[in-house]
Amino acid sequence: AGERQELVIKSKAGFERALEIFPENAAAAYKLGLIQSITGDTASSIGLYRLAISNKPDDVFSLVNLASIYSRRGQTDSALYFLNCSFKADSLNEMTLANLMGIHYSRGEDAEVIRFGEIAVRNGRANDRISNLLQQSRGRISRPD
Repeated sequence: AGERQELVIKSKAGFERALEIFPENAAAAYKLGLIQSITGDTASSIGLYRLAISNKPDDVFSLVNLASIYSRRGQTDSALYFLNCSFKADSLNEMTLANLMGIHYSRGEDAEVIRFGEIAVRNGRANDRISNLLQQSRGRISRPD
C-alpha cells in the first residue's frame, strides 16, 4: 500500500506540472481528476474533469466519471446531462450505455432503459449489467403495478 501511495503522489505531481506547462492538456486534467477521485477529493475531481471536457468535449472517460460523481451525489439530472454528452461522443461506449440505463432504471424510465439496452445488444456491447437492466425493465413493463 505504501508503494502505491508513493506512486500516486509522484504521478499527481507530474500531472500538476503538465497542467502548469500546458493548461489545455485534457489527458493530464483527466488523469489528475482520476487521482483526486481515487483519493476521495471528488470536489477537485469535478473541476478537473470539467477542465478536460472544456478542452476536449468528446472525452468520454471524463464525461462518464463526472456523471458517476453526480450520480453518487443523487444529482441525476447533472449525471444524465454528462452521460448524454458522452453518448453523443460515442454512442457505443459500454460504460456510457450501462450508466444511462442505470440512471433511467432508478428513475423508473423503462422505455429509455430498453432503448439504450437494445442499442448495446444490437452492437455487441451488452455486458451482464446491461443485460440485467434490460431484462428487469422489460419485466416491469410486462407486469405493471
